[in-house]
Amino acid sequence: MNPLRLLDRLKYVLERQLIKGAGYQLLVVMLIISTLSLLGGVLVLRDGDFGGLSEAMWWAFLRMTDPGYLGDDSGTWKRVVSTLLTIAGYVLFMGTLVAIMTQWLLARWRDLERGLTPVSMKHHLVVLGWSNRTIPLVRELVSTRGRMQRFLQLHGAKRLRLVIMDDDITVEQHHTLRRDAVIAPRLADIVLRSGSPMNIEHLVRASCNTAAAVILPSAFQGPQPLVNADVETVKALMSIRSQAHGGPLPYVVAELQDVRHTGVARRAYPGDLEIITGDAYVSRLLAQTVRRPGLSMVFRELMTQSPGQKLYVRQFPKLVDKAPSELRRSFKQAVFCGILRVLPGGAARLLIAEHERLGEADHVVLLAGDYTDTEPSKPNAPPAAIGQAVAPEKLPYQQRLLILGWNRKIPMFLRELVTYEHEGFAVDVVSTMSIAAREDALQETLAGQNRVLCRQLHADYTLESALRPLEPARYDRILLLGSDRVQSGAEADARTMVGYLCLENILSDQPRHPPIILELNDAYNEALMVHNDSEVILSPILVSHLLAQVALRRELKLVYDELFTVGGPDVQFRSVPKEWLGRTVPTRAMADVLWQQGDVLLGVFHEREADQPATVDMNLSASTEWVLAPRDRLIVIHYSSV
Repeated sequence: MNPLRLLDRLKYVLERQLIKGAGYQLLVVMLIISTLSLLGGVLVLRDGDFGGLSEAMWWAFLRMTDPGYLGDDSGTWKRVVSTLLTIAGYVLFMGTLVAIMTQWLLARWRDLERGLTPVSMKHHLVVLGWSNRTIPLVRELVSTRGRMQRFLQLHGAKRLRLVIMDDDITVEQHHTLRRDAVIAPRLADIVLRSGSPMNIEHLVRASCNTAAAVILPSAFQGPQPLVNADVETVKALMSIRSQAHGGPLPYVVAELQDVRHTGVARRAYPGDLEIITGDAYVSRLLAQTVRRPGLSMVFRELMTQSPGQKLYVRQFPKLVDKAPSELRRSFKQAVFCGILRVLPGGAARLLIAEHERLGEADHVVLLAGDYTDTEPSKPNAPPAAIGQAVAPEKLPYQQRLLILGWNRKIPMFLRELVTYEHEGFAVDVVSTMSIAAREDALQETLAGQNRVLCRQLHADYTLESALRPLEPARYDRILLLGSDRVQSGAEADARTMVGYLCLENILSDQPRHPPIILELNDAYNEALMVHNDSEVILSPILVSHLLAQVALRRELKLVYDELFTVGGPDVQFRSVPKEWLGRTVPTRAMADVLWQQGDVLLGVFHEREADQPATVDMNLSASTEWVLAPRDRLIVIHYSSV
């Protein structure tokens, strides 16, 4: 037999044993130690100092385990053999054995960090997936005090426990959570688990079937793959359904990027399901911000759980059959925003007309700084019926928009602009993407209408030489949108910010500076733009707030649907009446005047001045007084029909 072939076979057998794990590796090392002990015993047995082979093997084994025995040997041959055995012992005991045990411990720690064992929890929250939405989402959940406490009481839980699942949990995710100042104090309540939301067996690790709510955020989607984020979400919904094994299905809040997949998602999951179409909400906010710059800051204030005013949705059996004017006077520290009525089919309407009465199934929408401020009290003044709605602030008949960049939100954004029947838009889109591909994507959106005229231009907006011929100063609004043809949100933000710097150079010597609106994907990049005269919309932050709030209070989705959708009440700005300028005006007086115009006062928008950024102030307690400046604007919810 060929000795090389035999050697190869031995190597193969040894390899198959070593890859079986630490136990087999230790067994192989023990066989090698035994073989060396036998060989060493045979070599020194002829000296006659040993009573037999077993005693000689024990002598050899002791030399391998402890080099201190070298001084006890006499004779050249025994010293040579003992020296060779001691060197072999260093390799086997101090090298191989330590390496095997260290590798085994590290592997066990790695498995513990990844979280491969099922959690033993009930009534907890589960977040499936790690993306640019995860940290803002977790921060929103752990920072929500009152609303979270009421959510836990509803499900019989004593404290928040949160499970986050990702395909591969590493030390990096643990460190990311630990470094966040908001999340770090609640780190003991957060458990990480490795696994795919599309795998039924992996979902057992997060115990989804016993969760109070499961949140399925969408991941950043780069170049269009065959299996996109929505396909993965629908598959995950099917897995959650199957994992319940016929038992009660948990409440799920899922994000979809394409509204056309909504029906498929509901078909995949028959349980309680709320769908957040992230791209649609961002597109609507972009459309409203284009029409009224500064509006994104108002929605960000409303939707953030940080200190400030927030929307609350409550039922008040004692106030049933009350008219809006009576409801309005029943809250001293909260702003009555309307009656939320759910219609057949699941849609809802916000009502404020005087002939509407609060029904038993209706909710009251309030704006307040804390949940305790939403408690009703005895009216301290006679109710005043809401007045006739006045026409909203007049906007230009046609606006010229310059969009730098291309992503999948643009068709939805333009479709939203089409819905504003009394306004027109001339839009120029600049991108390096093929013009033919862009026109194909817009063909269905813009066909058969004349309110939005769209022109596609091929250029790289990160080059100043390509932007300057467009004369950006002649546009009414400029939008910089993050590309979804790159591999990550960080790369998209980098292009957006470079494009903004090019715009700054071009507009620096121009007498007219149109408002600039930027879409960013990473919240950390916002700090780089604070000194710039621009309005930043953080898409992941917006969607994360929606997911967290709807998970804790699902009726809030109906409120945001009404405020974001054309045809219902919408958030607008009002100019400050001349008689209020430079005077101290109580909140109640301002609210009463606007109420007679069909508007609900939400706060005051302070425009940017010099180096001071624009701010939103929505502290509308009854005792608040205002000294308004000419550049201030009033923030209202406008009801077109009352």
